[in-house]
Amino acid sequence: MHTSRPLAFIVLALVTVLGLTFSACGSQQPAAQSSAQPSASAKSSAQPSASASASAQPSQSAAPKAPATPVKVGVLLGLSGPVGPVGNQQLMGTQIAIEEINKAGGILGRQVELVIRDDGGDPTKSRTTAEELVEKEKVAFIIGPTLSSPAMGVHPYLTEQKVLNLTSAAAEAATDPVKFPYAFTVSPHNGFIGKTIFDYAVNSLKLTKIALLSESTALGKEAQGILKPLFEAKGITPVVQDEYAVGALDYAPQLNKARSAGADGLIVWSGNSTDMVRFMKNLQSMGWDVPVLSTSNLADSAVVQGVGADGLKKAYAQSHRPITFSASSPLSQKTIDFREKVRAKLNGENPIKTSILNVTSFYDGVSLVKAAADKAGSLDTLKLKASMESFNQWPGVYATWTFTPTVHKPLGDDDGTMVLAATCKDAVCEKAPNAP
Repeated sequence: MHTSRPLAFIVLALVTVLGLTFSACGSQQPAAQSSAQPSASAKSSAQPSASASASAQPSQSAAPKAPATPVKVGVLLGLSGPVGPVGNQQLMGTQIAIEEINKAGGILGRQVELVIRDDGGDPTKSRTTAEELVEKEKVAFIIGPTLSSPAMGVHPYLTEQKVLNLTSAAAEAATDPVKFPYAFTVSPHNGFIGKTIFDYAVNSLKLTKIALLSESTALGKEAQGILKPLFEAKGITPVVQDEYAVGALDYAPQLNKARSAGADGLIVWSGNSTDMVRFMKNLQSMGWDVPVLSTSNLADSAVVQGVGADGLKKAYAQSHRPITFSASSPLSQKTIDFREKVRAKLNGENPIKTSILNVTSFYDGVSLVKAAADKAGSLDTLKLKASMESFNQWPGVYATWTFTPTVHKPLGDDDGTMVLAATCKDAVCEKAPNAP
């Protein structure tokens, strides 16, 4: 018995060791298989049961959906300085459009966040601000700048960065589709404005001794070049052709020079309403009663309020047909309805003291960019550009918009008209006598 017990113990130990060895070898093979194809038992041990999953985490239908990242849109406008009245009207149009877009679900299902900056009409500030909007804020596209000189400073950079922008630059060079393929404008170009003004001066007012005064900017210099062949075609030479500094406090020197030359009318090419107030005030102080023709800024509310209707009886401003009226052609219902949106934005102001032109142009322009993004299904700049260029006769308040790969301005040459600034009231103006 004493000899058999140690033997039994040895046998038992060998059996145990062999069992452990086979067990260890057997565990290696299934482990290799489980990495590729777990067994049913491995799956059940690795994954919680349906009831366990439900208790551990909410069901898919109950899980809160993370909000989409907002679309950042840069707004780079002249909100201060001489151009401030115009820039703030453009901002209002932009805000009304974005409020409606966000209420309807945003752009491609994402809400829009405006990143607003003021360049004060300064080309240098405009450029550095554009860099901030693109590189720091990562905006999808940019609304602005307001003026042609800042646009000329910004567009080479935006072209390099492939960022689409919607400006109100009137200088044709600022939105040349070849040089600046991602730049679109809401404004008529200088060629459109110049033809509208010159035709009315010569054909309707019968002026023959015209003084041409233009601001010393890209806008003004281009205007001189555009008007020159129009004068030559009629066999007329300006009695004075002079430049003036934007934001100057006194324009009497230029006006005295024109009067001394025997001018029977003035074409004043201005990019802002502040300068036009000073021009008209100088004329009143001089007691010189002469027709003045200018860009749409002459009919801006800041001029109407600053000068008064009595001082604007011979003040004629370029405009275009969709937002003007006459005895035979009343305002469209679309324009009337939009004016009420502006009134609501101004807390019921009646009459509205803000010109509707710049508000409608940016309202339409921003709405069109949104429509282009929807059509493209993307905010990619190349796709957005191509989509913008595909719109033909898109119905807006400000205009019926048509963009093509070679035309990045919305208005045709036959859309122009002139308004009598003294008639401007409640955001709209009446066509001047004998205006198209």
